[in-house]
Amino acid sequence: MSDKEEVTPPAEGEKTSSRRRLRRRGPKKAAEGGEDSEGKRTEEREKREPLPRPESVPIPSEMVGKVSVGYITAIIKKGKVRFGFIHLGEELSQDPATPRVYFSFLELADKTVTLRKGYNVQFTTKLDDKDRQFAAEVSLTEQGVEEAATKEAEIAEKKKMRAEEEGNGGKSGGEDKEGAGDAPRRKRRERKKRTGVEGEDGEKRERKPRTPRPEKNVTLAVTCEGYAETKEVVFNANQSLGKLKKVTTSEFGAPITFQVFTSAGSKELLTKSLLLDMEDGASVHLATPLEGAEEEEAA
Repeated sequence: MSDKEEVTPPAEGEKTSSRRRLRRRGPKKAAEGGEDSEGKRTEEREKREPLPRPESVPIPSEMVGKVSVGYITAIIKKGKVRFGFIHLGEELSQDPATPRVYFSFLELADKTVTLRKGYNVQFTTKLDDKDRQFAAEVSLTEQGVEEAATKEAEIAEKKKMRAEEEGNGGKSGGEDKEGAGDAPRRKRRERKKRTGVEGEDGEKRERKPRTPRPEKNVTLAVTCEGYAETKEVVFNANQSLGKLKKVTTSEFGAPITFQVFTSAGSKELLTKSLLLDMEDGASVHLATPLEGAEEEEAA
């Protein structure tokens, strides 16, 4: 044998490349029933039982009906329903071994007071119709009043600072980003320009209100294709041609697609200028549209 190690040739059909090809993995079919693995996992999740909640320690029975002191440790909002939990004791604690009791915001002694998490409160433990404990007549202690005053002052100060920052166009701490403070002012100036007219001297002048055109009622003799009769229609000539067509076609029950001509048999479409020059007794005619003809609809 030579010094070189003999290499066994690969079998027929066997690939010699060491690189593995990644095959796209599709859903694995179960041996029976044809159900894929994803469906099995979903079924397993549905059968999986929820984790048990840690048992909460109730208020001692001898304290039911008596005033107790504790801390609000949780406030929960579900739509319009608000409730929370109070842990018993003189110190703020969420130790599972510390007794706690449920309370509803409907059971507050003073509903105008805002209760927040961490406030010291006093309450009376009662039992509902299912012998479940709940806290009633919940109110702030003297310590809780001080905590609430401090907290509300902090919230008011933050709101004030936020309002000042917005009023200064985003300025904070005397620093201003490039153009950040000027952007709101530019928008206000643009709005002012749009609401008024500037004269040659640069002063803003209020736009003059538009005065409505006086009515110019004329009695028109209207005929319509397919109808032998002539109808008199009183129309304000200062209104649009579209309005005239709507009024006249409704008188005959004719299609709104009809066009308005100056007279029967004429191919001259009625225009706004012709309408303004008409006097009582002038005639107009409704007929099917001419090919390529566009009538004037605007006032």
